[in-house]
Amino acid sequence: YAGWGGEHCDRADGGGDTPCRKNLYGECDVVCTMASTCSNHGRCMGDGSCECYAGWFGEHCDRADGFGDNPCGKDIYSQDCSDRCTMEGTCSNHGRCMGDDGSCECYAGWGGEHCDRADGGGDTPCRKNLYGECDVVCTMASTCSNHGRCMGDGSCECYAGWFGEHCDRADGFGDNPCGKDIYSQDCSDRCTMEGTCSNHGRCMGDDGSCECYAGWGGE
Repeated sequence: YAGWGGEHCDRADGGGDTPCRKNLYGECDVVCTMASTCSNHGRCMGDGSCECYAGWFGEHCDRADGFGDNPCGKDIYSQDCSDRCTMEGTCSNHGRCMGDDGSCECYAGWGGEHCDRADGGGDTPCRKNLYGECDVVCTMASTCSNHGRCMGDGSCECYAGWFGEHCDRADGFGDNPCGKDIYSQDCSDRCTMEGTCSNHGRCMGDDGSCECYAGWGGE
């Protein structure tokens, strides 16, 4: 992300060769967390300030657009702070709450007021992990091997560097994919999102290198 560098995205710009500890930014003297500092409506930048998500603003991302100096409390939305919305309850974990009115903005492959309808699923929402006509089971972990996400019809959309019905085959590996967290043509390189890519990128299937998320760089 912006303001970070180093092989593992663990150095704040200007921090020299000594990485900051978790939740420390800038010259390693500024504390920032998504939950407390950015109100779960933004992310911490390299200098410890908050970059707010769409529909939110303010130093701590605690003011929804148009609310002036009187922001609503956590999970409360709309101009008069009368509507409650949570990602888990209101948006079915398939969308996010919008700051202006507390409505749900659905992720790709989902629709409906509460993002509980897989595209093409008619008016009857599926239960958790059910897709298509509510008769197809799909989970990121088991069905898509944690290398893809479930689409509205229950199939897997694989992340870059992976393919196959269950996203369990790395590009160029043919029918013999490496095991979990093992990469490269000869299955000799290990990579994890948390360790190798510092939770700021994802492992690529072809060689186990990191593909950094927007705003982040380094090996």
